[in-house]
Amino acid sequence: MIIKAYKNKYETPLECLNRVRTEQDIPNDISMTYAGRLDPLAFGVMYILTGDDVHRKTEITDKDKVYKVKILLGIGTDTGDILGIPTGMDEKVIGIEKAKEVAESFIGEFEQEYPAYSSKTVDGVPLFAYAKSGRAPSHHPTKLVKIHSIEWGSESVIDAKELLVEVDLACESVHGDFRQSDIKSAWNEMLDNVDLTFHIFEMTLNVSSGFYVRAFADNLGKALNTHVLAYSIERLSYVESAK
Repeated sequence: MIIKAYKNKYETPLECLNRVRTEQDIPNDISMTYAGRLDPLAFGVMYILTGDDVHRKTEITDKDKVYKVKILLGIGTDTGDILGIPTGMDEKVIGIEKAKEVAESFIGEFEQEYPAYSSKTVDGVPLFAYAKSGRAPSHHPTKLVKIHSIEWGSESVIDAKELLVEVDLACESVHGDFRQSDIKSAWNEMLDNVDLTFHIFEMTLNVSSGFYVRAFADNLGKALNTHVLAYSIERLSYVESAK
């Protein structure tokens, strides 16, 4: 059976799978897996496969995907989202129109480096394990990805106090060891008594399989010579490849 599930914000993929097992009353002796993981802060469509259909995981995972993404300008983290330790803050204001122009320059194929906090393995060790230990992998793997199209959405702002509330909520809501204590401390140290407003803009991305939205935020930041993160990631759908 293939189940089109909705992963909630703050859930891990495994928590979503277990919730679906309970809701669908699927016996524990029936195999289950998910096709196309989502980070704890990401939410949206995630397919759950059961029984013999677990062998169709690659078929489902290899589909293109559509995401609604909110990009925050001016702050970066080591994970590329707010559930990470800040790596820098830029007080200069980057115009949203300039950011959109640079984002559109990525439409098409390009090599994307896997995020440091991802499950991609190097020499049999997940990249996130290297990152947590402070060790560097022997190389940084990349993948050829493609942005088929970008559609622009709303624009907004968030101040430092509001952002700290969001970070605290994420750290309190996500279960498991995601360095929550260190993350909260680092964000509070950076933004405490800071009177700044950060710009957020929304885009809908139609992308190839294997595309990392958090990595794209990093791509965008480097191209703009500033700090950028993925403030919100929602997977809208899986679609047949546009090849």
